[in-house]
Amino acid sequence: MLDSLLDQLARQRGIGDAYHNYRGELLHISRETKAAILAAMGCATSDAAAIERELHERETGRLRSLLAPVAVVHPHRNNVALAVPADSLARELAWRITTDGGNEVGGRVHAEELPEHERREVDGRWLTRRNLPLPGNLPHGYHTLHVALDGGASESCALVVAPLSCHEPRVLHDGGRLWGVAVQL
Repeated sequence: MLDSLLDQLARQRGIGDAYHNYRGELLHISRETKAAILAAMGCATSDAAAIERELHERETGRLRSLLAPVAVVHPHRNNVALAVPADSLARELAWRITTDGGNEVGGRVHAEELPEHERREVDGRWLTRRNLPLPGNLPHGYHTLHVALDGGASESCALVVAPLSCHEPRVLHDGGRLWGVAVQL
């Protein structure tokens, strides 16, 4: 049971189960390595009850906070997930993006009009997760998204607008090969 909980906590904290090394070989991450990384992150790793508490707190925290600390969008996925209490769905939601260049764009929408992708009861209160569509023409870069429910929660987060793919040197695009150093993070 402890191994299963460690795997769940590792995934929740962004630690994968495996990776491909520089030779393309699939290498699995051991439970010992996962436990060491989690311990370095300040997580309990040897007490099943403590791990279950942390899993619950992180999961419910995701539903209680209007915005995640960071949202990443790109040309084919320009929605940001919001956590809106079900009893606040009739409220109007105002959003504003301040770009890294200082420009602002924003809008207003009723929370109930946003597409819902999750609904759960947490500690006796129904919470929903909804998708806020953002303009598709935002410049690439690091911006700030501010969202406020009328008479309710107001939060900001870092908004990363990423390109669909990384730059690919012409030689690679044409089928050539290059050599370089890579580090698995």
